[in-house]
Amino acid sequence: MKSEFDVIVIGAGMAGLSAAQYLRAAGKKVCVLEKSHTVGGRMSTCVVNTLQWDHGAQYFTAQSSVFRTQVAEWIAAKVVAPWNAPIGAWDGKTLKTTQPLERFVGVPFMKSPLQLLAKHLSVQLNTLVTSITQKEGGWEVRSENDSWCAKKIIITLPAQQTMNLLPRTHEAYTLAAGVVMEPCWALILAAESPLPLPFAGLFVNEGALGWIAQDGTKHLRNSNQADTTTWVLHATPQWSSTNLEKDADDVARLLTHEINRLLALWSPSIKIPVWTFSCAHRWRYARGALGTPTNNTSSEMVNRVWPADGLALAGDWVAGGRVEGAYLSGLAAAQQLLST
Repeated sequence: MKSEFDVIVIGAGMAGLSAAQYLRAAGKKVCVLEKSHTVGGRMSTCVVNTLQWDHGAQYFTAQSSVFRTQVAEWIAAKVVAPWNAPIGAWDGKTLKTTQPLERFVGVPFMKSPLQLLAKHLSVQLNTLVTSITQKEGGWEVRSENDSWCAKKIIITLPAQQTMNLLPRTHEAYTLAAGVVMEPCWALILAAESPLPLPFAGLFVNEGALGWIAQDGTKHLRNSNQADTTTWVLHATPQWSSTNLEKDADDVARLLTHEINRLLALWSPSIKIPVWTFSCAHRWRYARGALGTPTNNTSSEMVNRVWPADGLALAGDWVAGGRVEGAYLSGLAAAQQLLST
């Protein structure tokens, strides 16, 4: 017998969980289906033995009053903290500090605020949705081993994965098909010797890398490993696209060579560290955006919600490509589906 819900949410990242939390608070019977073994999406942390790295989203900001209120609640619950360390930029010639910006991270893991959102929700992990079918009065959702029915559905997957579930004749398919999401190769590194560099994170505007972070500078990161530094490198979308299908070990070797080159440029007197651990991870759908989030989230979501069909799309790509956009898009999708 199929399980029946008021709303099924596909994807347990920031957008899916913000939508589900709102719906549950409104008294709706909601189920969240997630293909991974945990919640969080790209707000992800890699843990190896006693070390950890935020190899997905590096931090998030809060511009809207709605999201700032949510972040304040997370800070009070001790699952989010500010990241006040200096951030720099490299243009190929000059290494300089960027203007201060209020940044936040999950603690002790990037996914920690999402775990709090999911605490009282019905979330089914390790569940890959293979098809959705519109039926009279709602939707049927299928995985390889199970099926569910719901009056309404919110899809919060990356654009390409969303497109693969939708009927080709639906306007939502055309919307998702029009978004190109770029990949990102991430490299995590560890070294036993600290490096006295003047930044915790660095935007790189030259070469293969687009971002470098000393991950241990974030709150409650590797606090019991004072003699070890942990680093996260993100390759540029262009480099990641060109090298998309390379073996992860080859990617790790190439990007390690690149960070060593940059370290030698920035601090010629510093001995290049011996990297004691390295591992590359490919985010196939890392960046992509349809619009820019504002405080007026509900009105800008009109073209992402189809009330007559009981269908909504949400995710960072729907509203600006950032963590805050994902949260606001999920919230707006839930609000609009409830108003119809």
